[in-house]
Amino acid sequence: MRVALTLAGVAGLLAVAVLPALAGLETASAGVEFSDGVARALYISAALAVVGGFISWVTIRKAVPVQTPVQPLTVSCQDPCVRTPQREVDEAA
Repeated sequence: MRVALTLAGVAGLLAVAVLPALAGLETASAGVEFSDGVARALYISAALAVVGGFISWVTIRKAVPVQTPVQPLTVSCQDPCVRTPQREVDEAA
């Protein structure tokens, strides 16, 4: 879990710091230059998403099917919906 969080942090840093530089976005750009840079950034992001999807498709293994354990109905699971009601105590007695 810690590795995934670290990778997510690095990816966020790269998205904020490196992606605008790769797309040609500058703080002084405006108008058509800015919209062209945003389009390039979106194409780069889409390509990275496709690469990430391919890497996960290749590296994530298929799990072995697991049988669900079956519990007989005679054994109570202590769920309030299936629990037999308790007798009420007569306080006057």
